[in-house]
Amino acid sequence: MAACSSCGASLPPTARFCSSCGASLADEAPSEERKVATVLFADLVGSTELAGEQDAERLLPAFGEHDPATITVADVQEWVGANADLKPASLSRYMATLRLILDFAGVEPNPARDVRVKLPRIETAIVEPPSAEQVAAIIEHVPARWRRSLRVLEQTGMRVGELAQLEWRDVDVAESRFRIRHGKTATARRWAGVPAWLMVEVQETCPPDDRTGERRVFQGFSADVAKNVMARACKAAGIPHFHPHARHRPGGAARALEEEHDARHLLTRSGRLGHG
Repeated sequence: MAACSSCGASLPPTARFCSSCGASLADEAPSEERKVATVLFADLVGSTELAGEQDAERLLPAFGEHDPATITVADVQEWVGANADLKPASLSRYMATLRLILDFAGVEPNPARDVRVKLPRIETAIVEPPSAEQVAAIIEHVPARWRRSLRVLEQTGMRVGELAQLEWRDVDVAESRFRIRHGKTATARRWAGVPAWLMVEVQETCPPDDRTGERRVFQGFSADVAKNVMARACKAAGIPHFHPHARHRPGGAARALEEEHDARHLLTRSGRLGHG
């Protein structure tokens, strides 16, 4: 039962006034209430494996009891050899953690940063570019809105990000080329040649009066768009999945097209792609 805060008399839970002193109970502050909360821990797909890779459990058995100042280059290299079961990328991440720990401990020179510590090489998978026929199949199954963008990527060797940032002030119609201004290096900032027939198609996408300098040439195009439309096109065409970056690598589909057929002839000969 509730109690009156003025006189302490016991009151029924529904009472609005104290039956002994007449004090109003409406102005009383509500009493503290505690509720039981349930915390749910969910194991997301792949999160356990990721956490295991990032955990320092592999470092503690070898170095946890050591004075950081006593750890030598030989100790670090021995740990590397003892953990050869790890993937090279995971081993590299663990080594980065050890370097930071020893840096924080003020160990100088840091044995984990010594050039004599050898880590296994991280092998980069070779990107297998699509063939000329696969490129044609991809473009065929891409929505008409994005076909011209993919053609430009294929014909110029530009990167997806470079094409997405292309503005009309970067279009040199007279010389049939695009200026790439946002490259990270001087070499990346360059002019990319565009086949004359393709430059005509690009000009058809926007009336001359609307070609303001800062207007994007390929409106709405982005890395995500390229990735998604190519993934769906590959699936619809029944061919292996190709990433947008695969087509501009040296030896990629652009070179295959050049070696096997003139790209313009290939696209028009098929009778399936047109110029949409």
